[in-house]
Amino acid sequence: MSGSNASSPPPTERLSWFIGLPKWIAGSVALIGLLFIPAGMLELLISGTYVPSHEWLEASRPAVYALWMVWGVAVFVILVRSNTDVSRGALYTVVAIALFFAPIGNLVRASIPALIANAYGEDVQHVYKVVRTNGFGGIRCRTPVELEGLPFMTKLCDVGNEFRAKLSPGQTATFGGKGTWMGLYVEYIQS
Repeated sequence: MSGSNASSPPPTERLSWFIGLPKWIAGSVALIGLLFIPAGMLELLISGTYVPSHEWLEASRPAVYALWMVWGVAVFVILVRSNTDVSRGALYTVVAIALFFAPIGNLVRASIPALIANAYGEDVQHVYKVVRTNGFGGIRCRTPVELEGLPFMTKLCDVGNEFRAKLSPGQTATFGGKGTWMGLYVEYIQS
């Protein structure tokens, strides 16, 4: 028993790598670490009927890229400073970045705009081109419809048969519902 306690460093020594970082890097790492918690939670809470607009996807692209870069650097700094060997650190970095790649990007692209649309939205319409109407559905996204220009893992979910019957691949359709210029919760389709 005493051998296992003797080999593990005290808590202050285990965190010394983090405390030794410059304040701006430590602050960035801490903020990004705290950011992925709401990003993951919002990803689970936002309805699959919310679709971001093409205009918002273009406008938010720099913010998404910046978040991804800061996230990658933060994960890399944490792993390098925690004395993890290089090959294992690289693997952990790739896994951590891949695991939160979509939720961090969707925080800006869909989650926050969906909350704004839910609180302040009005009846709006946006035009989308249908790519596929018979895509693979999972637990979180049953009967999905793929729309052109939407980001990775973003589909219109839970599309009923009456809506699906109006859509075909390659068709341009107007989707309407409660939303803003950033996107909408799809409630009806005008083809």
